[in-house]
Amino acid sequence: MGGKTSAPRDPTPNRRHIARSLGLLFAIEGTLGEVWLLLPHKGGGHPLPLLLVCALAQAVGVWLRRGALDRAPVWVLKLVVAVGTVLAAAGFVLSGSTTSGFAFFFLWVTPYAVYFGLRQAALQTAFAALNLLGALLLLDHGHMVTADVGQWLLPGAAIVVVSSIVYQLTRELGRADRERLSSERDRAEAEARRAASERERARREAAMARLGRLALRASDRALLLEETVRVLTETLRVRHCSILELRPDDAPMHVIAAVGFERDTEAPADEQRLAGYVLAGDEPVIVWEWASERRFTAPSLRAREIRATAAAAIRGRSGAFGLIAVHSSDVGAFSGEEGQWLQSIADLLASALDRERSEAVMRHQSLHDALTGLPNRALLFDRIEHAFGRAQRFESAVAVLLLDVDGFKTVNDSLGHQAGDELLIEVGSRLQEVVRSSDTVARLGGDEFVVLAEVESDEEAFEIAERTATIWEQPFSAASGEVFCSASVGIAVGRKSQAPAKMLREADAAMYRAKERGRGRSEIFDEEMRKDAFERLRTESDLRRALERGEFHVLYQPIFDVESLRPIGVEALVRWQHPSRGIVGPVEFIPLAEETGLIVPLGRWVLEQALAEVAGWGRRFPDIPLRVAVNVSAQQLARPEFLHEVRQALARSDLTPDQLGLEITESVLIKESSSPRSTLEALRDIGVKVLIDDFGTGYSSLARLKSFPLDGIKIDRCFVDGVGVEDEDTAIVAAIVEIARSLHLQVIAEGVEGEAQLERLAALGCHGAQGYLFSGPVRGDAFAAFLASEKPRTTAALAGL
Repeated sequence: MGGKTSAPRDPTPNRRHIARSLGLLFAIEGTLGEVWLLLPHKGGGHPLPLLLVCALAQAVGVWLRRGALDRAPVWVLKLVVAVGTVLAAAGFVLSGSTTSGFAFFFLWVTPYAVYFGLRQAALQTAFAALNLLGALLLLDHGHMVTADVGQWLLPGAAIVVVSSIVYQLTRELGRADRERLSSERDRAEAEARRAASERERARREAAMARLGRLALRASDRALLLEETVRVLTETLRVRHCSILELRPDDAPMHVIAAVGFERDTEAPADEQRLAGYVLAGDEPVIVWEWASERRFTAPSLRAREIRATAAAAIRGRSGAFGLIAVHSSDVGAFSGEEGQWLQSIADLLASALDRERSEAVMRHQSLHDALTGLPNRALLFDRIEHAFGRAQRFESAVAVLLLDVDGFKTVNDSLGHQAGDELLIEVGSRLQEVVRSSDTVARLGGDEFVVLAEVESDEEAFEIAERTATIWEQPFSAASGEVFCSASVGIAVGRKSQAPAKMLREADAAMYRAKERGRGRSEIFDEEMRKDAFERLRTESDLRRALERGEFHVLYQPIFDVESLRPIGVEALVRWQHPSRGIVGPVEFIPLAEETGLIVPLGRWVLEQALAEVAGWGRRFPDIPLRVAVNVSAQQLARPEFLHEVRQALARSDLTPDQLGLEITESVLIKESSSPRSTLEALRDIGVKVLIDDFGTGYSSLARLKSFPLDGIKIDRCFVDGVGVEDEDTAIVAAIVEIARSLHLQVIAEGVEGEAQLERLAALGCHGAQGYLFSGPVRGDAFAAFLASEKPRTTAALAGL
């Protein structure tokens, strides 16, 4: 394959060969005549005329050998042979002897049996015989002598016999040559067909490879389909090709790419038509001739004088996309091989369309919220950037409205997560209904939604917020009934291009301001919030470095026994010594530390520091047993490592577990997560005490108080302030003490500042007290100095701390 095929050789000599062979015979005739003149012979004859005849024959021979008659017609060559016969007769006569041997020159008619066939040989033989007979008559002066018959009959008979033999031989050779020629021609034709088939196959493979590369590289679906129909028409040498897309809900198919057809035309998809028949089957369909087709109809194709068609379905993993069809005006233009190749092209398209669909789904999933189908944070950020680009061109502004559903956690906790998901889906749907078509509604996650809009002023941004407020007027349907909700909205308006993250931070700050002012309202980010946000950002940055720089230190506020007034423990309190701002109170940095996750390493450091110092005091003052109370956050309790960290800290300090108390807030009690509860139970199992700090200011119920693993409660100073002075506060404290006594819990009062408070608390049954009556928070060395004083049991000594 790929080599050159030699053409079969034609065994019949061409005119050039005939002319040159005759030239050789003429030259030989003349030369032999001249040789005869040189030989001795009887009779006079006519030497000079004979020499001229011989020279003439030689001249004709040279003329023919030089190609004078290479392209002459066949009849001219026949005439030349006749001339040669005449010259032979003339030589015979001019020799003057019937025995001169010139009669044998007439044998040259024998090639005619080869060149022109037996008929021409017979004619030339007869002509030669007449010339020979005439020469004999002329030499014998008109008398036919019987004795001379042998002289002229022998050459004539020899001519006939030799011509017959040569003719038979040449006929056999010619038949063999013709058979060989036919065989070679058949083989050449087969090779040509095979070569054509190989070339066609190569063309199709090249076309498929080109489409395959395009399918991998092209991201434009329309470009791929248009290139496909173009390649098909070029490869199959047709003028009509189309790709039809299958539409949902039994709608007619739609032409989406075509050559020779109008795009956007429709085709019925029922099985009585070509399209439906192809989609219903598993194999490509070949129509040999539309005039005899009975399986289905295609009036539009017949109207275009299309006589043959090949079609294949485009089927992907998720079903049929449509079909591809090629058409020809020639009957039988397509065979099964073309049909299978067309199916291969259809399968290639199906793979490309499958990949495109998968990529589209992946792109949608990566840019949209899985629950609501709304744009997610990534797509929102992209649209914010584009919105700023348009706003700069039209001198407008970009508004970002951050909506947080108020009380969503309550819905989740009380009705379940499915109800919460249904609520979020309906919120997203209602928001899309009330905003403008040019606005974007996105979900950031949880219960936070964002509306992105291009506005002319702050007032227009507030108008959009008011429209969003209308969605909360009607209840939301849930599986267990109707739910009423509201949302706090924070608005950020940017007139110059800003980072999307910054716009969200500003909207978030405004949203929290709205929650602080009563929820269900809207607030716009202003300069005051900008300063607060900047201060918060700076504080967060400083906070991340404070622990590494050793800017935190632990203060201790002693806790005294109400009856004996002896120190029974201390509460460890962390303070931040900022290098430029001085002492930063926990109210400023603890919430930020919890939001950023820094509370975990900070709480671990406070626990280890407090245990180490209290252990040191215990070794110095073994007669004064002290407990230490350390505040822990819900984030610390939620970590599985926290129990191990407490064990390690106790082991390093050599304190017993019952000397450690962990103070938690009431918010830990209301969390549904079992992690804090199980951690606290494990801690109590090893002897660590658990206390509720600031009791009475949270949302805990008596039921949770009863079921939670606790050892004591600390009454908040807001109730202690009025003890002994205001009846309501006294009654509240008395009730708390009574509840604690019934639950076998210790009670410690915080914020004790007067003797009257102390006496009243003792009368009510409190076990311990702490406050400025005794001491404020002090450093460890100051508290150690107090323990070393001579009169540690007196209030006066304690007041000097």
